[in-house]
Amino acid sequence: MKTPRIVRFTGEIAALSPISYTIAGIAGIPRLGGRPYLTASALRGIVRHGGSDILCDLIGFKPNPDDHFLLAQGGIVDKADKKGKKDKKDKTEGEGEGEKSSSADSISPMLRERFARVHNPLVHLFGSMVNGVGGRLWCEHAIAKTPGEFFGPMETEDPKTGKRREYDPWCDTVRHSRCDDLARNPDRFDWSADDVESYLIRREEAKKGSEIKQRKRAAQRQLSAARAKNDTRAIAEARAALAIIETELAGIEHVSLAQPDLSYECIRKATVFAHSWMLRDPSDAELELFMLALDAWAAWPYYGGRWFHGCGQVSAAYDVTVRESGSREWTAAGRVAFDGSGGTLEVTGRAAEWLEAKSLRALAAAGSLDLTHAAIQAAGRDTEVGEDEAA
Repeated sequence: MKTPRIVRFTGEIAALSPISYTIAGIAGIPRLGGRPYLTASALRGIVRHGGSDILCDLIGFKPNPDDHFLLAQGGIVDKADKKGKKDKKDKTEGEGEGEKSSSADSISPMLRERFARVHNPLVHLFGSMVNGVGGRLWCEHAIAKTPGEFFGPMETEDPKTGKRREYDPWCDTVRHSRCDDLARNPDRFDWSADDVESYLIRREEAKKGSEIKQRKRAAQRQLSAARAKNDTRAIAEARAALAIIETELAGIEHVSLAQPDLSYECIRKATVFAHSWMLRDPSDAELELFMLALDAWAAWPYYGGRWFHGCGQVSAAYDVTVRESGSREWTAAGRVAFDGSGGTLEVTGRAAEWLEAKSLRALAAAGSLDLTHAAIQAAGRDTEVGEDEAA
């Protein structure tokens, strides 16, 4: 069996500052096996966006929205297109054309895959689910392997409930608030009576809105409890209460100026995460593009949100190994690292040659790169494949 070319980057990511991010529907930092982790999708997204910018700069390409989403996220599904395809399928079925339509649908991803392999190394490397192009880049979740800095007692007191709880060795909670600046520093402002009256009205309306939101949360809890008990009458009552509250909220336009209990969970500084990348059967141009994308990450070494609070700064280091096509032996190819300062990527060994991007620049100079959404879509409608694409 002929084995494919494999390039591995195995190492660690270290938190140089607390790391904060959220996932919809999950409170706080998510865990795998009880340990916090940096999601593979976000890590791939960081590198993919860097690669997109690099390619566009390389050929002076200005993407339109469709082009941008193809490069940065693998494209977007157009509901109108989906409806059109469904209508077309419904129409052809029963008219003796269903088999032909099915055959065309199955070959389109193959044609787009071949086109991307030759003309769009970013899409071929990261993939495009919308266009049926499978990526070459594998990325694992970066799972915490060592706890970060912790200075405090083995137990802490929850400020909301007053209950004692054991400390979390991985994460902590940042608690902060937003104050009403006029209430805190009234002497700073020289407002007219009308200005002050307008401010007081908005403040009272915002306060009312906060109270209504508290009632809404209570009603939602009642609805959840009623559903758990399958109590039809209680469900109906909770829904009716929520409908009334939503009507009240619709008339509130102002956000509360004073928010005393803002907080978010973060992974502690100095936490170290085990992480690796793997490129399966990459072309030289794709491997070079990945290296340039890592260098782009080194220039802005952050993960997650709240970087305006100083969160998310990271460093990373990887040992690089290669298994060439047809071989079962792994050989060392150097080391890749960045220290989180925003400097250049530090590369040693054979991997340093990839950072020169000779193959990628040659493709750009020859005019072979086509990063447009229209081109990859058109490739899926072609009935023939050129010799260079089929090679």
